[in-house]
Amino acid sequence: MEDNPVVKFSDGDLSVSTTDHIISYPLSEIRYYYFSKEGYGAVNEAIDISGSVSFNNNILSIYNGSQSVVVNVFNADGTLLISERIREFAHFSLDMKEYSSGVYIVRNGDSTFKIII
Repeated sequence: MEDNPVVKFSDGDLSVSTTDHIISYPLSEIRYYYFSKEGYGAVNEAIDISGSVSFNNNILSIYNGSQSVVVNVFNADGTLLISERIREFAHFSLDMKEYSSGVYIVRNGDSTFKIII
């Protein structure tokens, strides 16, 4: 999927779309999902190794890349619940099992996404 896929959550489905295709999966059948953004480098340039984010069994895991970032977790009302700086190549884990059902917004550096519990 070289054409920048778009992931959407609507009507109980997770949909991945590209310029040519749309694939939908019922959320009730998804056990976990994983987002990864890969960076590229060139000779004589700094190599940007990006991290990854996963959410499995109500545990948010962020593996950081080559730059330190701040991770913020907000509830649906916009209240900041967690703010944590992650060093280069470090790991951040948040057990969300005790969190109330609802939508949470996670900001990882320049990336923002939603988690539904």
